[in-house]
Amino acid sequence: MTDTQTTQYYSRNASRYAVDTAKRSMAAAIDRFSALLRPGASVVDIGCGAGRDLKAFRQRGFNVVGLDVSAELASIAAEYSGCPVVIADMREMPFASASFDAAWAAASLLHVFHGHIPAALAEIGRVLKPGGHFFSSVKQGEGQRREADGRLFTYFAPAEWIAVQERSGFSITESTGTGHDPETPGNQWFNSIAKRA
Repeated sequence: MTDTQTTQYYSRNASRYAVDTAKRSMAAAIDRFSALLRPGASVVDIGCGAGRDLKAFRQRGFNVVGLDVSAELASIAAEYSGCPVVIADMREMPFASASFDAAWAAASLLHVFHGHIPAALAEIGRVLKPGGHFFSSVKQGEGQRREADGRLFTYFAPAEWIAVQERSGFSITESTGTGHDPETPGNQWFNSIAKRA
């Protein structure tokens, strides 16, 4: 997340967001992704929000670190998950190169300006070990727009999102649409798993 208004929204609404996201399980996607990783693998949750997925990965025995640009969400995530959480921009993560076996970015890259996506993906590739796995979920659509609540959303057609990742040095191993988002009718999620070259 790199947009100031979006960050401010999540900081102001951190507690409510934590309650809302706790109701939406990513268990099926986490199980599928976890099956690709060795026991005890290191995972970075990029844009970890209130820590729902951090906790799920920790409960599965992985060595998980969260990252979020909102200090308020990072605090909630650390307490809820019991995992360390770093406050930072995903385009400049304070981790050494090749630090992680896997990166998880569920509904976080969709808040990055379209033109900044390659930089964010390059940084994710930098912190992943060669052959490391990368999960992302984005909303299907075109262009970008700011919602009435101030949040910026960037949209991708599935083929476009795959192509952007491939240009950034990832190879796609699987992808799927996941149906309509009940909060924003007409939008659909698109998930993909990729490997760093």
